[in-house]
Amino acid sequence: TGAQNVTAAQVSEIWRWFGTTLAALRYQRPLGAMWHAGLLYGLLKRDDVERALANQPPGTFVLRFSETNAGQVGVAYVAAEGGRVRHYLVTPSDIAGAKRSLCDFLHEQAQFTTLLRYAVDPSNGTPTFTPTAKDDALRDFVRPPKRNASETETPEGYEPLAM
Repeated sequence: TGAQNVTAAQVSEIWRWFGTTLAALRYQRPLGAMWHAGLLYGLLKRDDVERALANQPPGTFVLRFSETNAGQVGVAYVAAEGGRVRHYLVTPSDIAGAKRSLCDFLHEQAQFTTLLRYAVDPSNGTPTFTPTAKDDALRDFVRPPKRNASETETPEGYEPLAM
């Protein structure tokens, strides 16, 4: 096999994607923690994700960084209708514009029920995907629901806000 030359433009594109993705891991709450917990993958291609989801029940999903939209997260999931694998790109309006985290967004989506958690088998180094109930997988990352003002207790010595 002959060696292939990599152009400066290709190197620049790789670093643009990688740098943007690293910034998302570092600065977008809680992507870094999700990455370390095996809930978010960075270097899985669409075909690899579709193989991981093959023969999984509807509602099973995988989170990965998009290959084409640097720093953005894609959700691949088995759809209820027809069992086809579908791909959804989480948009800024789904999370940042709505002032909620990726986990809050996922928690609200009823079509996502079981997350495939990534791990490496220590005995042979092969990657494995373990189905984990969404609520269990995201438990440490989802914000508790906001309480209504009427449910908020006023500390002793203070009065509630009046209209």
